[in-house]
Amino acid sequence: MRLGKKNTIITTIGWIIAAFIFYFIFKNLDLKALENLFGSTNLFNLIFFVVISAMLMVLSVLIRLWKWHHWLKHKIKSTDLSKAFGISRIGAIIFPGRFGDFAPLLVKKYRRNKKFSGLIFLDRGVIEPYTTLLFGILGFLVIYHSLGAFAHTIAIIFGLITLLLILLFYKKSWDYLKKILRWRFIHKYCIEPMKHVSDGAREIKHKTLFVFIVTFIATAVDLLMFQAIFWAFNIHISFFAVCIAFLILGFSSTISPTPAGIGIADGATILTITGLFNIDFNAVVVCFLLIRIITIAISLIMATIILRCAHVKSVKVVVENITENA
Repeated sequence: MRLGKKNTIITTIGWIIAAFIFYFIFKNLDLKALENLFGSTNLFNLIFFVVISAMLMVLSVLIRLWKWHHWLKHKIKSTDLSKAFGISRIGAIIFPGRFGDFAPLLVKKYRRNKKFSGLIFLDRGVIEPYTTLLFGILGFLVIYHSLGAFAHTIAIIFGLITLLLILLFYKKSWDYLKKILRWRFIHKYCIEPMKHVSDGAREIKHKTLFVFIVTFIATAVDLLMFQAIFWAFNIHISFFAVCIAFLILGFSSTISPTPAGIGIADGATILTITGLFNIDFNAVVVCFLLIRIITIAISLIMATIILRCAHVKSVKVVVENITENA
């Protein structure tokens, strides 16, 4: 399905929803509370933690770039690998949902390399979301362990998801599914793509632990970047609460029809932090908007630098090419 044409109506509806969410957010801001927030914030403390947050974002991007180079260096040339990574960072900002993570596959050269494209699906479509889910479930179990049976149910569901992830590495599991589920739609849009991911998974079976550990570290850095902004305004929020908020941000961004989940993901995450952790709404809005600015700005700057290092003369041309092929 072409993102630029067939999804225009869905994207337009998404922007309308996002506009209503932003209207609700800004309508409910208390200017007096904002004045008090900035008045009670130490300027040095604010600048220090904003800089720390930006540095953590840079570190997160570099860790993931290193992961791709260490993991996929035998599948594709180093410069092409850097270019693909830069495209995925830009795509994550300009395409709706998580489509941008797979933006390199809009380039014919990458799409034709089946092993490489399978590994991109595995990393961006399975390992990264699983790691975010892992931190979110961990945060939920630590904060809400007193809920007893419900918390245990969440843990069991996570265990089943882990089991399904393990089955990715076994070719026969997909052959069995093809025999059991005979609907053409499921074969085309579920089993075949996942079988493609499974092929990529088996290619790097000996590096699986490495990939998960590096992704775990990169996600932890993302979470600390998130938390540092709250520290900038002297707002105490636990690391495990940030894990839950980050899970909500990731999930809502995935299903959002707007680029980078703008509007919908923002509203869902702000309401989660405000409602679950009893933090002032005005402070959460300011913190989250700052997080958004840093995340998008650093992603664009780092993607541009990476593409330049990969001998790409015009980043604008790269963006035009992937949007035209979308």
